[in-house]
Amino acid sequence: MSFMIDVSEVMYVLSKFSDFVRKEKFTEYKNSLSVELLKAIIGSYNQKEPQIVKSIVGVFNGMPKNESINEIQHNAIFIHARRVKFDYYDNLQDNIQFNNSSKKTERELGDAIFILSICFNGKKYFEKFTISQFKKDDQKQKNSRWVIDQAQLYLLSRFPEFCGGKESIFPNNYNLSNEYGCLGSYNLLYKPGDFIYLTAPILEGVLGGQKSIGIDKVMQYGTQIDKIKIKKFYPFFLFPYCRCLMCFDEECLNHLYHNFNVLGYNYYSANVYEFIDNYLRGNIGELCYTPIGKYNESAADFIYDLLENIKNSKDSNGSEIGKTFYNIFYKYPYVYSRGSKGNTDNKQGIKTSNRDADRGNGDNGKNGGGSYLDSNNEGEEGRGIGIIHTLININAREE
Repeated sequence: MSFMIDVSEVMYVLSKFSDFVRKEKFTEYKNSLSVELLKAIIGSYNQKEPQIVKSIVGVFNGMPKNESINEIQHNAIFIHARRVKFDYYDNLQDNIQFNNSSKKTERELGDAIFILSICFNGKKYFEKFTISQFKKDDQKQKNSRWVIDQAQLYLLSRFPEFCGGKESIFPNNYNLSNEYGCLGSYNLLYKPGDFIYLTAPILEGVLGGQKSIGIDKVMQYGTQIDKIKIKKFYPFFLFPYCRCLMCFDEECLNHLYHNFNVLGYNYYSANVYEFIDNYLRGNIGELCYTPIGKYNESAADFIYDLLENIKNSKDSNGSEIGKTFYNIFYKYPYVYSRGSKGNTDNKQGIKTSNRDADRGNGDNGKNGGGSYLDSNNEGEEGRGIGIIHTLININAREE
């Protein structure tokens, strides 16, 4: 997908964002956010993962406004989510043996979705997200060790076609492209209240076919990953526009890394501090919007569908939290339309899916128009998903 936009304009925005994350006020803010997250995780560690994710959602929503750094805004919600259905080894074998094509494996899509939008003068230029599964360590083990559900890992590392059903916030059949291996991820929680972040394909490789893994092995592999991938924070979507990326000149690439170090691809963060630093720099997840170069259009369409399906949601008190989240998410328009489906609303830059006409506008939880949110009732098996959106708006007038 290409747009009529001056490449130098995008490079300018990228450089301003890079300048912003080098400022002392950014470092102070990310450290403050990290401390609050650690407090929340420690305070809720004896509870199940959904409660821990709820506490994390509360931290992002509760971060006090700081006059010295008004560029960063958070918007988070915890919503009930049905499991999604997909084909996995076990049911594929059963379908062949018993000719029962309707049998599917069911798992939650994830515990949290982390989304970051980078804006300049009130317009979105970049957007990234990851679908993450939180996993507590085995309380019976002296040293942290995690038992990994193989079907869940299969879903987040491969993203086979999946669907949550018509009363789900994922009502359609989705085939998501995991282009850089960062769309699915894990947050491995360990005592007394921290986590290791790594992408699902990396975790699968580290597991090596085993069903559980210890913290020592994860960190050992993490160090190797760090040497190979973590320092390569090059904005690869700029390939067609940047000579040093085209020729792979190491000196040029190192120059690019040291001058930007943003909007790359992070596969491993050893703790909350590293994760927050990478998240706020735009190094977490798949790129789902940029006005130039390539981005993951299937991921962009998925986020659009998700927001459309939660915007009519209400909490147990009847508050329209879904609509509030939706409106804040689209507070700033995209500099150009995004995604591969439908038309564009010129006022907000929000694309309109051709499938919307088939969804209906009901409020009874059917066809993607219902009330899925209930902050006090955890619903089906106590499961839910936290959607955490961070918006960084760099204002030229303040530079």
